[in-house]
Amino acid sequence: MALYKQRLTALLLLQLNLLVRVGTETTTSNNQSCPAYAGVPGTPGHNGLPGRDGRDGKDGRDGAVGPKGDKGDPGIGVQGPSGEPGPAGPIGPKGEKGEPGTVVNESLITSLQSEVMSLRARLSLIEKATTFRIFRKVGQKYYVTDGLSMSFDEGVKFCRDTGGKMVLPRNEEENQALTKVVVTTASLYAFIGATDRQHEGNFVDLETYPLNFSKWANGEPSNTNGAEDCTMILNNGFWNDIDCNSFHLTVCEIVNP
Repeated sequence: MALYKQRLTALLLLQLNLLVRVGTETTTSNNQSCPAYAGVPGTPGHNGLPGRDGRDGKDGRDGAVGPKGDKGDPGIGVQGPSGEPGPAGPIGPKGEKGEPGTVVNESLITSLQSEVMSLRARLSLIEKATTFRIFRKVGQKYYVTDGLSMSFDEGVKFCRDTGGKMVLPRNEEENQALTKVVVTTASLYAFIGATDRQHEGNFVDLETYPLNFSKWANGEPSNTNGAEDCTMILNNGFWNDIDCNSFHLTVCEIVNP
């Protein structure tokens, strides 16, 4: 370090000595009366390296890397199109034999199907019967009425329109059940589906089949005035022939089709 300072001091003294000498020569030369001869121009020097772009100073150097930011929200995944199907893989080994299946009993299935159909028919019959104000079950049928009075032909049509037909007892049990319906409505009479319109004195049902049961009151049928071709039941359970155009209680019977 001391040696470096000594060399630097010597260099500065040398430069100072040169400056003094040059200054002395210049002063001496200026005092001469004849002009100095101009020297030959030297060779031009090489161009220096281009300076730094001024923009470098504008932005400055990049700072230190900042801390890692928080994790962002997940993006909405969009499924891409399906790729081409790959080649078929090799056929795997044959599996073990399975357990034997249950033997189907065809007769049992048929029986169950028949039972289901029967239950559905009974349910349909009950649903029809319960749409009337008064209904009474007798055997496999229902006697139903809304307490309406109408002529014989009107009553026949009314019962058909409701999915049944005009009531006609086929035995004593049904006759007693119909009598109870008539009494419940506080009526004296009700039409039943039997007439002798085709042959006087020969009463048949609405399908023109002969009657297999009847319960005529004493002296009936009488065909009073030659105009009694229809039949009614009294509230005591006995039958009587009556004018078809008279108005009486209409009772229908509903059975499974």
